[in-house]
Amino acid sequence: MRKMASRSGTCISRLKCAIICFFSFTIAPSSAELSSREILQKLYDETQGAYWFSNKNWLTTDDYCTWHGIECDSRDSPRIIGLDLARNNLTGTVPAELFGGLYNVGILDLQGNDKLHFDFTNIGQAHHLKKLQISSTALVSIDGIGKGVSLHELHLTSNFMRDSLPDEFFELTNLRSLWMNYNDLHGTISSKIGHLTHLEELYMYQNHFQGEIPSEFGELTKLERLILGGNYFDSTIPEELGNLVNLKELSIRNARDHDEPGPGLKGKLPDFAGLKMLTMLELNFNRLTGEIPPSLLSGVDVTQEISINLNNNLLSGTIPAELERFDNLYIELVGNRIEGISPNLCDKKLWMGGAVEDFGCDAIMCGPGHFNEDGFESFGDEPCFVCPSNQFFGSTECNATLSDRDILIRFYYAADGKNWRKNKNWDTDEPICSWFGIECSSDRDSDDSDVTIVDLENNDLFGFWDLEVIFHLPMLQELNLKSNQVDMDFTTLHKNNTSLKILNLSETTMTDINGIERLVFLHELHLTSNEINGALPDGFFDLMHGVVR
Repeated sequence: MRKMASRSGTCISRLKCAIICFFSFTIAPSSAELSSREILQKLYDETQGAYWFSNKNWLTTDDYCTWHGIECDSRDSPRIIGLDLARNNLTGTVPAELFGGLYNVGILDLQGNDKLHFDFTNIGQAHHLKKLQISSTALVSIDGIGKGVSLHELHLTSNFMRDSLPDEFFELTNLRSLWMNYNDLHGTISSKIGHLTHLEELYMYQNHFQGEIPSEFGELTKLERLILGGNYFDSTIPEELGNLVNLKELSIRNARDHDEPGPGLKGKLPDFAGLKMLTMLELNFNRLTGEIPPSLLSGVDVTQEISINLNNNLLSGTIPAELERFDNLYIELVGNRIEGISPNLCDKKLWMGGAVEDFGCDAIMCGPGHFNEDGFESFGDEPCFVCPSNQFFGSTECNATLSDRDILIRFYYAADGKNWRKNKNWDTDEPICSWFGIECSSDRDSDDSDVTIVDLENNDLFGFWDLEVIFHLPMLQELNLKSNQVDMDFTTLHKNNTSLKILNLSETTMTDINGIERLVFLHELHLTSNEINGALPDGFFDLMHGVVR
């Protein structure tokens, strides 16, 4: 029996040995078993280090602390604590060993390498990694990143992520700053967003998130910046956002790209009265309805500079007089259904960047019956022009037929008329046919006569946009702007919208004549001594019934 037991013990020992030996030879070595230098060489080899923009000292010395982009601590046995190879033409896939082996690295910056891919398999071993910057790379997936629980700051902006955020992502509960703007992330934002309670900055701008904004955002009470603009939400504004007592900036602007607006926010505009730190509120291009609450941002320090953008919603009523409490407010409200501005607001000299002092109410919004391209007047911009058909404050276009006077005034401001060499009678109550350079079909003493000639040659005109309004003069026969610093965009013209026969734009700063073929009645065209380049536009030779110089 003793011999049998002895043999049995021997067999068991041999079995243990076999098992141990088997696993010793079949388990792949972990990244920790590679030296720091071996891991760095693997990174160099697998990301085409020979073609990096800078690879100074890499693989040429034993002291890797002197290699480009590597930061070591100052101890006798130096450890790598930082790696910065941003915008350095790395191409390929970052080896998983980088996370698992260089476990003392606190900051890893690989942003701006647009052909660089990632494997997050070993990120859980990077116990000291606090800041990871991999924006503007070839990143398509963040699978595995949830194990990087030591991360405090994560930059994922301008990548190629298209799916919804995986549940593991919300295990990064130590995050303070998260940037993932300009991707194509889809789906709804999970209620698990509420797990990231240490977040102070959250940037999810310009993605394709949809559906409801989860109320769990209200659990992120340390947030100072919440930037959700440029998405496709179909949601009311959760009242729980009122819990974000440290919030300084809130943006939920609706997506507007590629003429494909999202559904947008709906319902009433909250007053956010409890957000005492909020100085920037951006909710434009949504479907918010009702009136502006008199208590809007009533909790903030009114001596601060406050910016509110509510452009292009469905808000109505009057801008409340109670907003007078703000000393320095920039509020944008164009494209709504605003019917009035409390007069005392038009005396707030610091409002709208100080423009209210110069332009009064028009600096807040052009009034009913008026418009300009911005919907309000500011320094260096055009004034609010007449448009009788516009019913509300803040119109940015006019669909009514403009009079010759209105057209000439718009042209005057677009071409810096106040600084012309000669501008007698322009923008005055004098009949337009008495204005310098204007000739009419008949009576010079009446606006009833049609403008037929505009001759402003060598008159110090200066302008590069909105000059095309001059072509809306219905009976204009001749336009001479020779020897002025002007450029025009003919692509905005409608075919047959002018009877112009002679156009002189020689010695100007014209760079492009695409669309000029729409001036179908031209007999004489002068374009000498300009900066036009490229091919002639299609249809240009259809103008050849006239003379081109």
